[in-house]
Amino acid sequence: MKRILMVLVAAGLAPLAAWAQSAESSWESLRQLNVGDKLVVVTKDKATHRGTFAALADDAISLRTDKGEAGYRRDDVVRVSRLGSARRGRAALIGLAIGAAVGAVVGAAAASDEGDAPFSFQIVHPAAAAAALAVVGGAAGAGVGAAVARPGQSAVYRAP
Repeated sequence: MKRILMVLVAAGLAPLAAWAQSAESSWESLRQLNVGDKLVVVTKDKATHRGTFAALADDAISLRTDKGEAGYRRDDVVRVSRLGSARRGRAALIGLAIGAAVGAVVGAAAASDEGDAPFSFQIVHPAAAAAALAVVGGAAGAGVGAAVARPGQSAVYRAP
């Protein structure tokens, strides 16, 4: 039954995947860009160029960079991706969840009744230790998550 369900799901999703690939591989998909969008253009020589979208022609794309305006021929472009925001809030929440979980486990283990644990401290109740270290771990995780957040990229064009 599971196998039949997987085949049906795959068969249903295959046209969507094909449509997404064909839309992404069309130069016309770049028409959705707005002037000022932050982009990353990768060329055939594996160079990565960052800038803001300036213009699009049938055979080239132009970016504004720190050095001025730069154009890239369609034949040389391998991929064009739009840069998103850094998503610091999302990264901080993920860090908070991971840090809190690790803190709770470490706190509960450290305050457990097992006397042979090398880091055992049986002064407080295991639940209190778990809660306290969950708060500390969550705060640390949230800070780390927010600090390491990177902007996301979504491909707009990939050369066929």
